[in-house]
Amino acid sequence: MDSYVLFLRAVNVGGNNLVKMSDVCKSFADSGFKNVSSYIQTGNIIFESSLKEEKMLEISKKIMKKLAGKDIEVFLRKSSELKEIAASGFFKSVKSKDAKLYVSFISKDLGIKFPFRSKNGDVEILGMKNGAAFCVSYPYKGKYGFPNGFIESNFGVLATTRNWNVIQKISEKL
Repeated sequence: MDSYVLFLRAVNVGGNNLVKMSDVCKSFADSGFKNVSSYIQTGNIIFESSLKEEKMLEISKKIMKKLAGKDIEVFLRKSSELKEIAASGFFKSVKSKDAKLYVSFISKDLGIKFPFRSKNGDVEILGMKNGAAFCVSYPYKGKYGFPNGFIESNFGVLATTRNWNVIQKISEKL
């Protein structure tokens, strides 16, 4: 049995798609997943399963549709993949004190040369590993860029983004 982390897109953010993580965990456990837990309220579910990944995704989407009342995109990563992401050195080169570090989970490769920076310089994608884009956000006109919106609007893929500290904490929890 392997352990996994499921990242839910746009759940409990900005008052949208409000779902109690305790309800999500209970539904996952009731569906046969083992050792189910969550990390913070923004849709990070940790569990164990021996099912094939496509089946886990199918079940996860059904659970989230039932709880949220609409389709919720989910991104599944093995715990070993998440640990590799957390141990990567992509952010070692970031020296700016104003920089914010993020990991955006996406469903397919972006097909770009790295590093890739937005036109106004508020988002930079340093590289990718295990379906995760390593992003840096910089202030521009008093606001920080947000990698999720940048990736979705510029590359036509759905994404869900987590602060680097969240990725580190989840990895430690594994």
